[in-house]
Amino acid sequence: MGFRELIEANADLPQSGSNGGYKTSTIIEGFITSVWCGANRFLHTEVTRHDAALVKIFDWKTAPGQDAYKRFINK
Repeated sequence: MGFRELIEANADLPQSGSNGGYKTSTIIEGFITSVWCGANRFLHTEVTRHDAALVKIFDWKTAPGQDAYKRFINK
């Protein structure tokens, strides 16, 4: 579908300044996946964070937690 490439090509999105930070595409994909799986609060995103199958399917190093989403949205 090319969704990840579209996210990475958008220079207007906030980028992580930390070496240990998540890629912008991982944060957005993770958040959308959490909502798709039924999350309707930030705390509910923790369910998908611990799902090893989703991490492997989307080729993430690790899935972001609720704090990463909050920081990203506040930027």
